[in-house]
Amino acid sequence: MFRRNFPVGTNIVSCTATDSAGNAATCSFKVTVQDREPPVLVCPPDVTVNTDPGQCGVAFNHVSLGAPSVSDNCGVASVVVRTRIRFGVGTSTVTWVATDGNGNGAQCLQKVTVVDVEPPVITLVGANPLAVECHTTFTDPGATADDICAGAVAVTSSGNVDVNTPGSYTITYSATDPSGNTATATRTVNVVDSVAPIIALNGANPLIVPCHVPFTDPGATATDACAGSVSVSASGTVDVNTPGDYALTYSATDPSGNTATATRTVSVVCGTPTLAITCPPDVNVSNDPGQCSAVANYPAPVVSGGIGSVTVVCNPPSGSSFPVGTNVVNCTATDSAGNTATCSFNVVVNDTEAPVPSMVATAPPVRYQNPPRVVNRVQLFATDNCDPDPFIYIGGSQSQGFVAGPFHRGDKVTLIHGPNLTPGSRKPRDPNIAAEITFNGDPLIWSADSAGNVSAKVR
Repeated sequence: MFRRNFPVGTNIVSCTATDSAGNAATCSFKVTVQDREPPVLVCPPDVTVNTDPGQCGVAFNHVSLGAPSVSDNCGVASVVVRTRIRFGVGTSTVTWVATDGNGNGAQCLQKVTVVDVEPPVITLVGANPLAVECHTTFTDPGATADDICAGAVAVTSSGNVDVNTPGSYTITYSATDPSGNTATATRTVNVVDSVAPIIALNGANPLIVPCHVPFTDPGATATDACAGSVSVSASGTVDVNTPGDYALTYSATDPSGNTATATRTVSVVCGTPTLAITCPPDVNVSNDPGQCSAVANYPAPVVSGGIGSVTVVCNPPSGSSFPVGTNVVNCTATDSAGNTATCSFNVVVNDTEAPVPSMVATAPPVRYQNPPRVVNRVQLFATDNCDPDPFIYIGGSQSQGFVAGPFHRGDKVTLIHGPNLTPGSRKPRDPNIAAEITFNGDPLIWSADSAGNVSAKVR
């Protein structure tokens, strides 16, 4: 047996046989060597990378994978990597594939781990800095946070704001995504005092002072919403020997520089002019439509004399609603020294609205021939703006001078009318019927209230 190393592929072996006489014979055959040995492929080490800025992942071309180690008994034809264009947060797999010239292949896996290093983005709700008035209620408008990978995440806050003490305060907001990345943001809250103090005068304003009598200013106090009580300074003079009006000005400034002023008028008078008030004449009006009252306006009383300013108060005031009848209005004038004068007058509201009568059939009409007549059974009604039960009267259109009544609202009557009947009224036996009335022509109904208003006669 012959042994020899043949290269991969098809090899032709030629054989020749020669005898002693020199005769020769030849033949040949093929020896085919097949390469079935895959390449030896070793992946590069696993890779850990951070996310691209502002992204929840990393692009393939931003990752340095390294190079694999590869060898083959016959030679490597190609080495390729199978991967994706972009790696998301977490661990992904890259496949390396090596192929020799005879189609034998090998592959290995390389891990690519992407770490989320992007913190959430915090957005403050409302203004920053934020101004808050001293001694008001402060409510933190809060903040929101959005993460490129996790979406909305919770926000916590820390810091206190003392709304009773002007100054700057800081609120810190914090948000952490599931990967442990934390972001913070701050808001400045400025507690400010922009409101001036409130000055309260002691004693009257205006203040009446008799001449030639020493004057002592009763002074004033001031209160500030933030600082509490603040001092008050006064300026101005009063000459008690010269009648006239003098002004005293009070001023107060809080620690934030807000200043308030107030003025008192001091009237120096000699003698006391008599205070007098004259009321207007009585006012007469008709009731408002459908009402047992009227809104009445009257002129203001005339005043004279008095010390300083004079105020007039009338009760009930002009423009009030007055009921039907006579209403007394009392007026009082008061001057700055407390002197008073009074007068009174009447507002008379007249009921000039007539009642509205009606009758409702309680049974269908019945007609008779001998003598010709019609019998109606009706119930009587009347409404009035003031009178709860106005009188109701009934007559006939051709019965001149005949009147039946008075009746009350809700009374039931029987009406008998025809061309040749004798007008009259009688009480029937039925206790539920107020009257049986006979007349000529069509029935007429009218009503009168307690004020003497009479309605028109209606059929």
